[in-house]
Amino acid sequence: MKDEFFTIDRLKETLTPEEILSGSFGVEREGLRAYANGQLSLTPHPAAFGNKLTNPYITTDFSESQVEIVTPPCASIRKAYQVLATLTDMVNTVLPSDEYLWPNSVPCVLPEDKKVPIAHYSGAPGAEKAMRYRQNLAKKYGAKKQMFSGIHFNYSLGLDAVEKLYQRAKKDDGTLTRQYFKNQLYLKIAKNYLTYRWLLIYMTGASVAAHHSFIEECLKLMPWPDDRGSQYSQKGISFRSGSPGYKNNEALYPRYDTIQHFIADLETFVVQGKLSEPKEFYAQARLKPVHPKEDWIQSLAEEGVMYIELRTMDLNPFDPYGISETDMNIMHLLLLYCMTTTSLSEDGDQAEADDNAGRIAEHGQDRFLILHRGGKEILAHDWAKAIVADIAAMNHALHLGQDEIVAVMSERLDTQKTLHAAQMVHLVENEGYVAGMSRLAQAYKKQSWQKIQNHAEAFEKELVCFKDAVPGL
Repeated sequence: MKDEFFTIDRLKETLTPEEILSGSFGVEREGLRAYANGQLSLTPHPAAFGNKLTNPYITTDFSESQVEIVTPPCASIRKAYQVLATLTDMVNTVLPSDEYLWPNSVPCVLPEDKKVPIAHYSGAPGAEKAMRYRQNLAKKYGAKKQMFSGIHFNYSLGLDAVEKLYQRAKKDDGTLTRQYFKNQLYLKIAKNYLTYRWLLIYMTGASVAAHHSFIEECLKLMPWPDDRGSQYSQKGISFRSGSPGYKNNEALYPRYDTIQHFIADLETFVVQGKLSEPKEFYAQARLKPVHPKEDWIQSLAEEGVMYIELRTMDLNPFDPYGISETDMNIMHLLLLYCMTTTSLSEDGDQAEADDNAGRIAEHGQDRFLILHRGGKEILAHDWAKAIVADIAAMNHALHLGQDEIVAVMSERLDTQKTLHAAQMVHLVENEGYVAGMSRLAQAYKKQSWQKIQNHAEAFEKELVCFKDAVPGL
């Protein structure tokens, strides 16, 4: 796919600012259920949430103790945040009185590996398969590592905007099909996102501390004790995104030039025994078709890419809903940048991108950290400044009106103490990891109770809309 089909100039001549910013936005927020003392709750997924295989909004991830809150696709980031807030408030209200949603991506106090409760499914098609898949993951990667929690951000460009871009591109290439064009749009975003995701890790990472009950490979990278049973790093940003994070045992690099090559490479990894099935491929950018839960690969091949799922963001412990609206807007701008910028190389150097992401994740608060851009060394801070300058120029050229978000990005580069990770270090040094996170979890639950009990008329409409998601409310 020619780069000129997805450039600032092409967007500017084809789309209005509103169309460029249009899209479908969704959030999946994972979170462990914990007690006030920081211990993991080992109780079953609350019956008040209904069947976790059929509830579209509230389910579990790997563990019975790991709630996953899923928003439907929303027409704006503001709406997605509002829906996430409503669902989270409902969950907090229905949780047992002594249970709270742990607000950090690194787990709370865990039992030994074999006592971590794997999610149990029944009463719906695919229940046995879902449990067997998780049991195999526990054997392959360890149950504790599966307890990392985070944010998955789902995005697609507005359908009208895609259609206008396609019709414009078809003038240059009459053989271009709509599905091929759309696939290439999201392949380009995915490829560039893998290259630049280190900047998002820097901007939003917040997993820099862990309790002694967590995995040793994480603890050994955190040299400072909080004298309350946990350790932390003063230089790290996101150990969930670093070497201890949840990823495939072997680095796997499928091609992102065409969807056919991408699918063929995943199928090869399965044949080689590197993956048990294609969905075990844990890319930070996942290409999603219309029916991702049925047969991901077949749907992808037949129907093409519908949206892209980004899996990099840590839970933001300083927002009651795990992600702030500001961080969602930062993600959106970064994705538009990935759409319009020229790729560093034709195929993208995925190994270099992984190395850069790991360096930022484990040492991102070091002002003198070196990354590699096209094989050459560059100060991470200098590269970050250049990218933010490019995003500012894109914002200006396309009249997007996102000056405040660009200013926040610049501030996080210039004033390191505004980073979530730096705020986490401050909290851990003053309160300790477990005590600090537990205090926030309890405060957020209290806040949810107050919102539910004293809600405004607009909130009442949200509650009615999602009442079926929480039958026990």
